[in-house]
Amino acid sequence: MSKRLDVLRSDLIEAVRNPEKTLTRLFEENGLGDLWHGESPLSLFGGDGLAPAGFMGRVDDIVTVPGTRGLTLDGQNVNEIWQQMQAFLQAFNNSALAIAAFFSFRTVRERERVGVPSSPGFQIATEFGRPSKIRVTHVTRGFPLEHFDLGDGFTQEFIDKASGAQLFAIQATVLADWGQLQREIVLDAIFRPTNYTDKDAIAVKVLYNADGEVPPTIKRWTHTGSHTHYLTSAGATIVQGDLDTMSEHLIHHGFREFGDSTFLLHMHRDEIATVRGFANFLPAESGERPVELANSGVVRGPQRGAPSGLQVEGWVNDWTIVQNNDIPLGYLLGHVSGGPFDFRNVVGWRQHENESARGLRLIEGNRQNYPLYDSVYDGYSGAGVGQRGEAVVMQETGGGYTRPTFSIGN
Repeated sequence: MSKRLDVLRSDLIEAVRNPEKTLTRLFEENGLGDLWHGESPLSLFGGDGLAPAGFMGRVDDIVTVPGTRGLTLDGQNVNEIWQQMQAFLQAFNNSALAIAAFFSFRTVRERERVGVPSSPGFQIATEFGRPSKIRVTHVTRGFPLEHFDLGDGFTQEFIDKASGAQLFAIQATVLADWGQLQREIVLDAIFRPTNYTDKDAIAVKVLYNADGEVPPTIKRWTHTGSHTHYLTSAGATIVQGDLDTMSEHLIHHGFREFGDSTFLLHMHRDEIATVRGFANFLPAESGERPVELANSGVVRGPQRGAPSGLQVEGWVNDWTIVQNNDIPLGYLLGHVSGGPFDFRNVVGWRQHENESARGLRLIEGNRQNYPLYDSVYDGYSGAGVGQRGEAVVMQETGGGYTRPTFSIGN
């Protein structure tokens, strides 16, 4: 028995050292030598070009050349492209999206206490009573969160044919789509006229919408539970008086009390022509020299500063007019902004509580050592109104307000 084991051990060592010689011997001992040597039409490989039989010559056999399988058409290493994409994503996530930033403040909580301007006033002091310490009215607001993803569809066949520039161009498209999604999430939170409860049972408020909540008293302005910030124009088209009505809705909630805040009025480019015709319109062609009011002959001095990152068209009384083509046609959106992601802004822009899950991510696919194949972009985002009186929406219509639609998650 020991002798047989020694023979088997010897055969095994020989097979490991000389696998081709061992296979040749096994094929020949079993009468299949013609298959192995490429002398049969059933052979997979020909005999090193010497025998005509077989489907292909041995020179066409599969070989693995380390370091060449992961190159693009123009010779760029796919895994290096993956690392560059991750670095680009980090830079993108660190930069603020200007439009959404001026509307919102960041939060990671599903419910947050928000301070609302109010005027509690002083009380007459007595030796028995304690004075009120209320300076700001705090209310609880809810902020929803959704998970979004998008597969890039990078197959091995596509990468074999693609150049590095093509791969980066696809990522640029994804980044543009993600930025568009964030803006629409924030805008939908403002234009939505009804409160709702989301799938996680979070009660989400909108702007004041006559739902019975009484806004705090500020200065000498008081309100009722029927107060609303979803307005319609006086006629079929807007006039300067409509803009004044919108600004008064914000001033009456005390937001003009912040000296460094800005009244921003967003509208689609196609609406700008109408506003340029208003008597008090001050164009923004120059911020350095005096300009003439439209059609008035009146010259005013240097203009006010424009918020960085916004396309400012001019000014009408309290409003800084911003061209924003994300705003639906036939609607105007006015709000107070303390600057990018200032805590006084109208919308709470919610991110994931896990820091590693914030922003847009690129998740590797299932191919070992080739993360770009079948990779997926994903991210969490959501928004809810924090300051119900800090923005006002107007629809150009003779009827009641109707909610515009945004393409979120479709």
